[in-house]
Amino acid sequence: MLRRAGVSLLALVLGTGVGATVLTGPAMAGGWAATVIDPAGTIEPGKAHQVSFWVLQHGTHPYNRSDPASIGIVGLMLTDDRGSRVTFTGKELPEPAHFVTTVTVPYAGKWKVTGIQGVFASFHVGALTVPGTLQPLGVPAAPSAQDLQKYWPGKVQPPVMEVDHKREPYAADDSFKPDVIAAQAPANAPAGGNDTGTGGAAANRSDWRMPTLAGGLVVLLLAALAFGGRRWWVRRGVPQT
Repeated sequence: MLRRAGVSLLALVLGTGVGATVLTGPAMAGGWAATVIDPAGTIEPGKAHQVSFWVLQHGTHPYNRSDPASIGIVGLMLTDDRGSRVTFTGKELPEPAHFVTTVTVPYAGKWKVTGIQGVFASFHVGALTVPGTLQPLGVPAAPSAQDLQKYWPGKVQPPVMEVDHKREPYAADDSFKPDVIAAQAPANAPAGGNDTGTGGAAANRSDWRMPTLAGGLVVLLLAALAFGGRRWWVRRGVPQT
């Protein structure tokens, strides 16, 4: 009985770990999206800028659910060359899949721009040199003329980006981790918070990972097997060392 229970628990642990790996990228059936940022002017350090962006499922259409809010937290994350991060949570605009946030880059430098996409894996958008403008990378797919007319028949539509099938825009290190950027900022940089955009309370959620849960279950499994084995030997009168 104990052995069967141990095998079942081990299978659960392994299944949890595999599931965590599969769900982190676009390999999950239909589970990927792309973030596209509307053209913006020059971004200056220490100044607030309104930045609008789109989170497109499959790169071509809005989140395919009856309740668009169920997509979860979306936003933009900037990471400098030291690994420090600052995040800005998005707020819904009238158009489907369209969001806006207030971006204040705390100091000049080069920043990697990542789209935080709620239930979808984070998306590497491109690079931002401050002061300067965003240099976006290609996307896995883009809306067709038919898509634009179907989902956004008005004047406000997502920009159609260049398609690039060769790059991998989803990376494990792009998960939502709102760090306090002042802790690692250069000495001459102005202090910055971890979320100077809208929805700061939502952005301060902790980064909880499934692999951590799997590791805990493994420890519990080993402890249970060790305790059960000791009881088995005691019942049979075998001397314990």
